[in-house]
Amino acid sequence: MEFRILMAGAEDTVWEPLLEPFLDLGYNVAPAPSAEEAMEILARTKLDLLVLDLDALGLSGMGLAGRLRAGTPLAKVLALSADPEKERQIRDAGFNRFLRKPATQEELVEVMCTLLLEKDAEEVGQILPGLAESGGPNREWPRANILLLEPDLGLARSLIQLLRDPLLAEGLYFVRRTGLLSQALNLLLRHKPRPHLVLADLSAFSAEYHPEEAVRKFLACEIQPRDYVFFMHSGDKNRQLLDSLPGRRWTGDPWNEENLRTLIQLVGRTALEHHLVVQ
Repeated sequence: MEFRILMAGAEDTVWEPLLEPFLDLGYNVAPAPSAEEAMEILARTKLDLLVLDLDALGLSGMGLAGRLRAGTPLAKVLALSADPEKERQIRDAGFNRFLRKPATQEELVEVMCTLLLEKDAEEVGQILPGLAESGGPNREWPRANILLLEPDLGLARSLIQLLRDPLLAEGLYFVRRTGLLSQALNLLLRHKPRPHLVLADLSAFSAEYHPEEAVRKFLACEIQPRDYVFFMHSGDKNRQLLDSLPGRRWTGDPWNEENLRTLIQLVGRTALEHHLVVQ
């Protein structure tokens, strides 16, 4: 399961640089310049987050928010406007956040990630009782914010799909993905909520640095996660380096779903060992 985000109101050229960080995370993100286009997407898609440029949409933006909430009560709505007078109206209308324009990419990404995490938290209360009633496991349930370093988008999507499905992952995870070490270090240092665990494909490091140098950069970062889970593909030439690393290590065929599930199970065990559980 991946997050589905709709950004409505501005032209594609305005949204495009703001979409990139979420596309990198493997989320399903769509722009819609007009209220009509946004309504068509709402009619066929169950969204997690709706971002509205009210300066472009006007009152029709309120209608979009109402339509979303009618079908998906837990979905979040973020409104953007250069008019500070609209903030009170927006909050009275039940929007979750207001961000005054012009907003930087970093500000927007942080607010959007926060809203998605809030939605995750609210869903916990619905998921766990349902699992218990259906005979689900009666035990501690791991929950963690995960920073995934995986440059291959296909493999990243497979991992995110498993991690975002609580029944398959046997845990509740919020995943942020990047394909570059430099971006991963920035996320580790600057973005909130901080990741509890870093799940890193060691095979990816050689794209920017020698793998040993890349690992040193990660471990030297002034902000550290609770733990690392390093993995690489079967037969990778860096196996000796993998064996020397701290944290948890996994080697296998990530293109085989059954093997990939063992990596997800390792993530869950690591979360539990650090007492990262649903409260």
